[in-house]
Amino acid sequence: MTDPTLAVLITYYNERELLTDCLRSVLDQSPRPREIIVYDDASAASAREFIPEGAPVRLISGERNIGPGGGRNVLLRAATSDYVHFQDADDLLARNWSSAVLQELRAARPDIVFTEIRAEREGAMVAERVMGIGALAGGADPIQFGLRGSLLVPSSTFRRLLALQVGGFHGREVLAQSEDFEFHLRLLAAARSWRVIDQPLIVQRLREGSHSSRGEADVWRSAAKALAMLADELPPLYRPDVAEAAARVAARLYALG
Repeated sequence: MTDPTLAVLITYYNERELLTDCLRSVLDQSPRPREIIVYDDASAASAREFIPEGAPVRLISGERNIGPGGGRNVLLRAATSDYVHFQDADDLLARNWSSAVLQELRAARPDIVFTEIRAEREGAMVAERVMGIGALAGGADPIQFGLRGSLLVPSSTFRRLLALQVGGFHGREVLAQSEDFEFHLRLLAAARSWRVIDQPLIVQRLREGSHSSRGEADVWRSAAKALAMLADELPPLYRPDVAEAAARVAARLYALG
């Protein structure tokens, strides 16, 4: 049986030198992913200026800003590998990311592989394990886990065809702050198998002005929209869990006025 092929798909919007750092962390992988594709979302600072010279990176430049969800849809359609991984341009891959993920893909050919994320600010660690994904390794229901916490975009590597099957991020561009959470729950609802690597193999670099650092009220409003969409997307047995999640979101919005 041939090895599964792997693509790293990066959305970029004016992250400048942070993209260079991100790409170097991808290029340093052993084995290196078969595809590395960057989508430039109509940035003022062109991604082309920040791609290391000679790097085997395919650049797709958008003519108008469509947001990260729209950009990921473009990347998903452009990729040809068996498995894909979405990466934000300001985050990094740990040096052993590809070897650890490919080991799981070779062994079991799962639909999804999850890894943990470490958060840093200006090089200092903020959280060693952002998501607490060890609960999934311990047998927690993945959809209940996702509804109670947060499954961030770079935490997963998944079958490209499965992502296309569930529609990618099409129609979810309005979510802005919760598109990753909503996408993963739809992906899990369609998946037949998944694996967990309980190691922080992604470095999330927290910074002012990033997409994820916007106002708290916007984050919770987006979560409310995502749950409204998911109410009819998830199997009926999860409706009590969706209702519980909606109550938590409503409580936060009420507290914020």
